[in-house]
Amino acid sequence: MTRYLYLHGFSSGPGSHKAAWLGARFAAQGVRLEVPDLNGGDFSHLTLSRQIAVVEAHLAGDSGPVVLIGSSFGGYLATLLAERDPRFSRLVLLAPAFGFGDLLEQLFGATVMAQWRSAGRLRLPPEVDSARRWLHYDVVEDLAGHASDRLRRQPPALLCHGLDDATVPYAHSVEYLRTNRAAELLLLPDGHSLDDSLEAIWRHTAAFLGFAA
Repeated sequence: MTRYLYLHGFSSGPGSHKAAWLGARFAAQGVRLEVPDLNGGDFSHLTLSRQIAVVEAHLAGDSGPVVLIGSSFGGYLATLLAERDPRFSRLVLLAPAFGFGDLLEQLFGATVMAQWRSAGRLRLPPEVDSARRWLHYDVVEDLAGHASDRLRRQPPALLCHGLDDATVPYAHSVEYLRTNRAAELLLLPDGHSLDDSLEAIWRHTAAFLGFAA
């Protein structure tokens, strides 16, 4: 039996708006959308490796197929999980944050990144995290072991990206199509949150997964 997992984005959580919205659409199909807490109960020590461990623990003992729906950083995580494990049979990637380390550099700038590295932790600004939580520099160092240019598997994937995304430019998703010939890209007149495009995203997702829209 296929399981469906939603992987939330950076500084988000299992109670996010998109998780709840999509969960209701899946429920209408008689399908449960599982939403693990990728922060592992400790956002300050978040790393991509810890998130991978959370998903692996969540699925422990189940060898059946899994569809991953990943948002932003969760979309990047989904592609890395699919590279490691053939159980992940299909991907739905919402503004996937490929090259997350480079995106952090662009977001914070060289001076703040150097201060973060020196201090070991950074209090995130409100535009990045409304709760202004602390985040350790481990998240940056850990990214080096998860380069997206190492992707080799080509699972069927539906990418949805906003043309006006100022956080993760849609060019990142265009570039992913060159590494995965089984991927298709839906470009939308929206920003990074994609909140105004959820109905269109669901129609395409339902068709991609074989559901009734």
